[in-house]
Amino acid sequence: MRNTEKRPDRNATQAMEKSMHPSPRARADLRIVAPRPASVALASASDFQRDLSRYWRYVRGKGELGLTARGWIYKTVFKSLLAALNEAPGGPDSEQEHPRLFFMRQLLIGLREMVNQPGALTAQPDGRFFQLPLPARIKQSFETWRDTLEMADVASAPKQAGQSRALLPNSLPAAIKTRMTVLRALARAEKTAALEQSLGHGTHTRWMSVAALLDAVARADTAGHPDAAEQATTRSLHAGHARLIDRSAVLSMLAGPLHWLGLVDLGYDNPDADAATPAGPLPAAYRLTDTGLWLLDLAEAPRYVESGGRVLVQPNFTILAMQPISDRVLMDLDQFADLQGGDRATTYQLTRQSVYRGQRAGWDAQRIASFLEAHQGAPLPPNIRRTLDEWQAQHHRIVFHRDARVVQFADDAARTAITDVLARAGIEPVALGPAHALVESGVPAATLIKTLSDAGWMPEVSPARQTSAERDETEGCLRLVLSEETPDSFDVKFKQPTPSLFALGQLAALTGPVAPGQPLQITAAGVRAALSAGMTMDEILATLAHLHDGPLPLPVEQHIRDWARFFGRATANTVCLFEFSHQDVLNNLLDDDAIACYLRPIEGSAQPVAVVDAAHADAVREMLAERGIEITA
Repeated sequence: MRNTEKRPDRNATQAMEKSMHPSPRARADLRIVAPRPASVALASASDFQRDLSRYWRYVRGKGELGLTARGWIYKTVFKSLLAALNEAPGGPDSEQEHPRLFFMRQLLIGLREMVNQPGALTAQPDGRFFQLPLPARIKQSFETWRDTLEMADVASAPKQAGQSRALLPNSLPAAIKTRMTVLRALARAEKTAALEQSLGHGTHTRWMSVAALLDAVARADTAGHPDAAEQATTRSLHAGHARLIDRSAVLSMLAGPLHWLGLVDLGYDNPDADAATPAGPLPAAYRLTDTGLWLLDLAEAPRYVESGGRVLVQPNFTILAMQPISDRVLMDLDQFADLQGGDRATTYQLTRQSVYRGQRAGWDAQRIASFLEAHQGAPLPPNIRRTLDEWQAQHHRIVFHRDARVVQFADDAARTAITDVLARAGIEPVALGPAHALVESGVPAATLIKTLSDAGWMPEVSPARQTSAERDETEGCLRLVLSEETPDSFDVKFKQPTPSLFALGQLAALTGPVAPGQPLQITAAGVRAALSAGMTMDEILATLAHLHDGPLPLPVEQHIRDWARFFGRATANTVCLFEFSHQDVLNNLLDDDAIACYLRPIEGSAQPVAVVDAAHADAVREMLAERGIEITA
C-alpha cells in the first residue's frame, strides 16, 4: 500500500539525498558549464553575518523599531538603519525596495534573535546566536532559511495583523519544495561537471548556465510529481504550464537568499551590470562558492577568519575595530562606546554617557580598560585611562541601592554587637554614618530579621513600600518639650531609641542637618528654613501634630505661629540722601543719562530728595559740581 502522506520537508530531503547520485541520463541532461562571464558579483557569507550582527545590534541599541500599520519599518528609521549598516548613499530608502534587508529581518526573527511584536520590532537581549562561532552561524542561517515556511525568497509585503497563514495553504509548502528542488539541482550540476572533467570532457570553470539550471529544475520538478491528479491541478494553477516551480521564483532565490547567504557568486553578460540594485539585470551564470559546496555536502567546511583584527584606542577617545574581528568583540564594544560607523574598520567613540551606560551594564572603568588593553595588545593612552578613572569617580558620587536594607543602631554598643552577629552569618553591612549601615539587596529582609532575632535582638521593621496604613507607624512617635539649654526651642524626644527613618525624613525639613550626638530641636531658624523651602505654616503644624504623641502642646503651636508671622527678609544698606532746592532741579538731573543711573528718588516725599549708594556718592558730587550745582554738607 503506497504511503500518500505529504511531508514536504521529509520527502524533499529524501529526494535531495537521491539526487546526490545522479543517473547517467541525468548527468547527460545537466551539462550546464558556462564560459566565464563579463562581470561577477562575489558572495561573502562572512560579510552577510557581519551585517546581520549590525542589524541586530542596531535594534538592541534602539530598544525597538516602530512598524507602520502595513508592517513596514518607518522610512526615517530605515534610513538610520542603512547608515548603521554602512549602506552606500543613493540606494533604496524604504524596506519595501530593499529585499536583502527585509530578508535579514525575517531571518533574525526565524533565528529567534528578534521578535515581531504588534507595531514594533525588538531584539532578544539574551539571544545565543551571535555567541556561536562564525561557521556555526553561517550554517544555522542557511538551515533556518531552507526549513522555515514563513520566510519569503523575495521582499513581499508583511502579513497584516490578524492575517492567518492558512489563507495561502498551497504557497508555503511549495516554497519548501522549490528550495529543496533548486538545492538538489545545484548539487547535481556541480557533481556532473566535476565528473565530466574527470572523464576528460573539458575543463570545469565552476561557472554554470542559469538558463540550463532553470530547465533542469523544471524537469526535476515535473518528474517529482507523477500523480496525474496532481499534474492536472498544477496545470490549472499555472495556466497550462506543467511545472509547479515558476522560473522567476528560482531566479529570485538564486540572486536573493543563495547569493546573500554566500552560497553562489553571480555572473552577468553585461560588464557594467550592478548586482547590488534590487531591480538589476538577471544573472546569466552562477558559481558555487566554498561555502556553497560545504552547505550542499560537496566539500569540507572552509576556514573562516573571524579573529586577528585589532582594537586601536586613540588619544581623542576614538576606538578603531580593525577587520577581521569577532562579532562578540563588537557586541562588547557596543556596551560602553557609541558606534560611529565604518566598514573594514568600525569606529566607536568613548563618551561620558557611553561609559555610564556601560557601568549600568556591569562595565566599570577597570573592566573597560582591561578589555581595551587586551584587544589592543598595549596600554591605553594615559589621558584615556585617567579620564576613565575620573568618570568612574564622578558616576559614584550618587549611588542608588535598589531594594536595599538599612540597619539603624541606637548607640555604639548596639552597632558593635549587631555587626558581629551579622558577620558570623556572612553578612557584611556597609557603614552609612555613625547610626546607620547598609545591607546589600542580595540579602532578603526575612533572612536579616531572623539572624538578628536568633541572636536576641528584636528589630523594629519599617517596610520600604508603605501603604497609607503602614505610614501611620510614624504617628505619635515623639514628644516635643521646651528645651532647658536653648531658649525658645523644643527638644524632640522619640519614644523608641531608634526612631523611624520616615519620621526623621519628615522632621528633616524643620530641623536641618544635626551634628552627631546632638538632639533634634524645633527652632525659629528651622521653621523659617522650612517656610523658605515652600512649606506653609499649616503644613508645618499638621506634620508636627501627626508625629506628636497626643495633642500638640499649645506653647509649641503658638511659637510656630509667631515664628511664621514675622517670617520675611530685610536688607540694610548704607546710602547718602541728596536734597535739592527745587523739584525742577531733580527732574533735570533724572533726564541726564550720565547721572540719572545713580539717583533713586523717594516717591511721595514732601521735599525733592534722592538716595545714592554710598559707594557712588563721591562720583555723584563731582558730576553735580560739573553742572554748577552747589553742594553743602
